[in-house]
Amino acid sequence: MVDGQITWGGLTLGRPSVYRWRQLDGWEDLPGLDSSDEARPSRHGAWAGRPLAESRTVTLEGSIRAPAAEVGAAVRALRSATAVADDADLQPLTIAALGETLTAYARCTQRTISLTRDARLGHIRYTLQWVCPDPTRYGAERSLTIPAPSQTVDGLDYPVSYPLDYGAPITGGAGTAINNGSTSARPVITITGPASTPLIANQITGLTLEFALDLVEGDSLTIDTDAGTVRLNGSADRLYTLTARSAPVEAFTLPPGASSIRYRPESTSTPSAAALTWRDAHL
Repeated sequence: MVDGQITWGGLTLGRPSVYRWRQLDGWEDLPGLDSSDEARPSRHGAWAGRPLAESRTVTLEGSIRAPAAEVGAAVRALRSATAVADDADLQPLTIAALGETLTAYARCTQRTISLTRDARLGHIRYTLQWVCPDPTRYGAERSLTIPAPSQTVDGLDYPVSYPLDYGAPITGGAGTAINNGSTSARPVITITGPASTPLIANQITGLTLEFALDLVEGDSLTIDTDAGTVRLNGSADRLYTLTARSAPVEAFTLPPGASSIRYRPESTSTPSAAALTWRDAHL
């Protein structure tokens, strides 16, 4: 995609397509905020609460510029791409503007196609509106794989003799996840066995996820921090194995910038690892 292009429902809006546009509202706006401020009972003001963004509404105004013989097909294609869905599934709305390409997940809630005397000449104005229940816009996909920490090899033997041999240092077990967005990203974490009581921690937020279970070689535990689910081998629910020292799964996020991530099972061996995938998140 190049700057000025929008993709939705299989259509590309913007040059060089017949669907030109001139104004886009709501994409770069800060959505409305729900405030949990609580009024102070005996003094002015309120106790500050956490603000939460509401849904994002995006409005596009443009015109169809097509040869007269093709304008009818262009209108029908736009109608088809913006038809009312039969389910609650959202579609990707991807917009390239100002040097970056971001995606939100939306449903089309309004379509206006204005037929005037110029319609027969292939000039038709249109307005589209989308609602994004999740107001976050997502950028580049990123990933990080953290191998399980190795065991030390050898060490000091007593009585000691010089030169001293301290053994090989522990390797693995840590990595850095970078979110180049402006709001917290929610990773999907996949832990592969063999591992006992796997633990993953974000040292920036101080939050930990630990699971009271044993993974054998070939097992995988998938933690979706957006959906709040924990699945063993893609199907079996293992959310109940979360230990008391853990944060809620949905609270484990990657704030903007760099996060130091640790993977520490109680016992493990090669090829155990924790793999994180996420996308830069923008509000």
